[in-house]
Amino acid sequence: MKWRSSAKKDGSNNLRRETLESYEQKYLEKFNKVKSEIQKIQKKQKDVEVKELKDRIARRLKLEKKAGKKYKKIITKPLKSETKVEAEIETKAKAETERKVEAEIETKAEILADVKSTIQKRMSGVFKGFRETQSKPSTVAEDTRNFVRKRRTERVETVEEIHEEKIQNDESVNKQIKKEEEKERIKAEKFLKEAEEKEKVEAKEKTEAEKALKEDIKKKRDDGKEKNKRLLSEDEEKSKKKISNPKKGKLKTEKDIESKIAKLEKKLQKEEKTSSDFIKSTLETAVSEGWTKTKTVEELRKSKEKITIKKAKELVSEAFDVKTKKN
Repeated sequence: MKWRSSAKKDGSNNLRRETLESYEQKYLEKFNKVKSEIQKIQKKQKDVEVKELKDRIARRLKLEKKAGKKYKKIITKPLKSETKVEAEIETKAKAETERKVEAEIETKAEILADVKSTIQKRMSGVFKGFRETQSKPSTVAEDTRNFVRKRRTERVETVEEIHEEKIQNDESVNKQIKKEEEKERIKAEKFLKEAEEKEKVEAKEKTEAEKALKEDIKKKRDDGKEKNKRLLSEDEEKSKKKISNPKKGKLKTEKDIESKIAKLEKKLQKEEKTSSDFIKSTLETAVSEGWTKTKTVEELRKSKEKITIKKAKELVSEAFDVKTKKN
């Protein structure tokens, strides 16, 4: 009878041990499964964050390229410090990640401690079973089942809460990114608009300046024509008066006429010489001091000879060509 009772006790102990081992194995499998799910979620979130960051950088580069920035210079320049908003977002994300990691580590430590204590209790219960009645194994099995159910529901709730928190954080980060992108887009559009308006104003000023220059040249030409006509008409009137009034002066001999012509020729030669000296000195000054062609033409027009614009331009171009050949 003693042998039979001891055999029964051994069988019940083995059954309890097998039950505990199966519960423990199932619990550890679930624990590892939850752990792998958490790692997958973390990896997925990291991949999403990296992708969003790359997309944001690409969009920003595209907007800045539209705004007309030179990328070779920007890339070679040292990176500027991050903006206040980006720094805050990064700090919050780091703090949130650290908090989650710490929470997961604490949760894992608690789970491991609970498992260890539970296994110790169950093993002590197994060894105590030799001295206890047959009613105890049912209570140990029930306690084990209740413990496993409790931990399983807690772990599921924890995973769901972490997942919800991650979704909320992702949404807030996405909103912040969209807000920053909208700001960058508005800034780029404003910059482009200002550049277009500036170009329009410059084009308008250029056309107005060209128009004013043309009008000024036309006016000078008209004034010159009128002056020439007036001088011609005065000369004609003088010659007519001289012809109509021959008695006023004595008839001039051929010698007097020739001497007068010689004097006039000398005077003209002298004026031409002074004019040519003025032109020569003006061109030398323009070449040495680096005047513009327009300024040189204007200075040449001030000579007593009253040379035309065409002739002045020809002289200026010849002088500047000689300078370039020497260089």
